[in-house]
Amino acid sequence: MTIIEKVYGNFVLTTMESPDTAINFFNENIVVFNNIERFETKEDLINFEHMFWFYSSALFERGRYNDTIDIVLKFLPIIEIGIEEFEIDKSSDKHYKRIIYEKARASYNLNDYNAAFNDFKELSSYEPNNDRYKNWLSSSNNGKQQRIINALCIFGTIGLITDVVGGKSIPKEPRVFIISISLIFLIIALVMQIIISRNKRRRKSNL
Repeated sequence: MTIIEKVYGNFVLTTMESPDTAINFFNENIVVFNNIERFETKEDLINFEHMFWFYSSALFERGRYNDTIDIVLKFLPIIEIGIEEFEIDKSSDKHYKRIIYEKARASYNLNDYNAAFNDFKELSSYEPNNDRYKNWLSSSNNGKQQRIINALCIFGTIGLITDVVGGKSIPKEPRVFIISISLIFLIIALVMQIIISRNKRRRKSNL
């Protein structure tokens, strides 16, 4: 019997009454998990993924989003090595997908929309018809676009304020250029905001 089998046997016998139960169980066995260099069997990998998903999900449920991301990034490489070694199809590995899902949601809640988008894009590639993944992917993309909109609004507003405050001291040609660029930024931001709002309405109507 491998060490993972022993730990998993205890895991199965433990009633996960709350997220704290899963967190405590993982922490109690952290020395074992930290010493994993490779999985001896396919079953060990699957069993570890199962326990690890409970842990990452529990961290997320407790609002520990940074911890969720950090622990997934720590153990994901060894998991992916095992997946490759045992030739497991990620699209059919439910625990792997759940782990990535927790990481993606944590990134989204921390406003790291780029990381969330990449993770949800990966998940959507495994299940193209999964509406939950598609909605999260769309929301993450909207978050990315919203940051661009905010930047455009800031630069556009600064340009117009500059014209109002110091317009008389600015030569005509540079002044016209500043006003034109500022208005273009604001118009692009408005168009992008309208597109995002329409996408949100469409998504709600499809729920």
